[in-house]
Amino acid sequence: MPENNLNNFEFHINNFNIQESKCLKIFYDYIKLVDNVHIELSCKVKASELFPCRFNIWYNNNYTTNLNSCIQLIKKYDQLDYDINIDPSRFFQIINSRFEMNRVGRLILGVDFRENLPDSRIKLWLALKNYPGFIIDILKQGKFDPYMIKLVQHNMFLFGFDFCFNGNCYLKVYPVLFKQDFANPLIKAVLNRWCSKRSVELMQLCDRFHIGMNEKSKRMVIHFHPFDWLQFIARLNEISHNFVLNQIKDKCKNRAATGSVFISLLEQEIADNNLVNFNFYYT
Repeated sequence: MPENNLNNFEFHINNFNIQESKCLKIFYDYIKLVDNVHIELSCKVKASELFPCRFNIWYNNNYTTNLNSCIQLIKKYDQLDYDINIDPSRFFQIINSRFEMNRVGRLILGVDFRENLPDSRIKLWLALKNYPGFIIDILKQGKFDPYMIKLVQHNMFLFGFDFCFNGNCYLKVYPVLFKQDFANPLIKAVLNRWCSKRSVELMQLCDRFHIGMNEKSKRMVIHFHPFDWLQFIARLNEISHNFVLNQIKDKCKNRAATGSVFISLLEQEIADNNLVNFNFYYT
């Protein structure tokens, strides 16, 4: 593990006063052993409640080996405490012997630890390249709007799973789009159909963004990657000032690089001018 990753990890722990736990100890021991990755730091806010014990590992190569390593880590958490029940059957139903690992262009593992253990989860994402048949099948299995296939561009598609510690497992999908895609009339038409005018305006402040949906709720979450995240938050404050988001900004503004931040918002909250739930990711 590169030293800067460990430094970033420890910065986040100290900056948000994250307490030691069995879950965090296992994760820390794991990241010390993995190579050629980078660690992304994260906070989730639900209403005014802050959940800062969140980290993502971005693997840069050896996806088959690292995916197996992720599965072993998930099993270790499942055996950690009687309050933890992780059911990976949904994952193995989809990532089975017919799945072509050579189509994977990126692998990401995430953790979101809560004081109430059953509310915690482990997340696993795979970015696919040139795998259209599988993408269509994923959208069908999750009963997502088939119109979403029109947003799949650049032969890229991100999907993943939430392994909740309460036994639930949910499939998520995230078509990846770039600012230049607004030049495509079809993409523009789909975004105008699905998203509010204000959401589309916020997309213009980003070099890329993901349209995320969960098979459970089907609520649209837009993951924005702004050119300048401080200016982006200033624009959000004009829409709906969120005290906790601005606290996070103040804690991270001297650490998070200009192009390293993702901010995730519910599309409906953007449309309603009422931003109360969001995720903040930085490196």
